[in-house]
Amino acid sequence: DMPRRTYTTPFTLALGARMRDLRQELGMSLAQLEEKTGISRGHLSSIECGFASITIETVERIAKGLDLPRFMLLAFPDEDELAAIVDLARQVPTTKQAKLRRILARWIREMKD
Repeated sequence: DMPRRTYTTPFTLALGARMRDLRQELGMSLAQLEEKTGISRGHLSSIECGFASITIETVERIAKGLDLPRFMLLAFPDEDELAAIVDLARQVPTTKQAKLRRILARWIREMKD
C-alpha cells in the first residue's frame, strides 16, 4: 500500500463517498471488498475517506469487486444530472434493463420529431 496522505481533495472525497455508498448499498463490508479486490482494508478505508489518490487500475479492481461498470464509481449523482439518470438506471433489475433502453430510445426519437 502507498502511504496515507494527510490531505484530501474534492475529487478524492467524492470518489471515496461514492465508493462507500455503493459498497454499503450492496451490503458489503470492507473485509468482503478486500477479499474480492486484493486491496487491503486499510487502503480501501483510506480511499473511502478521501486520503488516497488511486490509479485507474485500482478503480477497475474496485468496480469488479462491487460487480459494477467502472464508470459507476466516477458518476456522482449529486453533482451531475446525467450521472443521476445513470444511477437510477443502475438500480433497474437486470431483467428490465433492455426494456428501459427501448423506452428511452423511443422517447428520444419522439423528442426529435
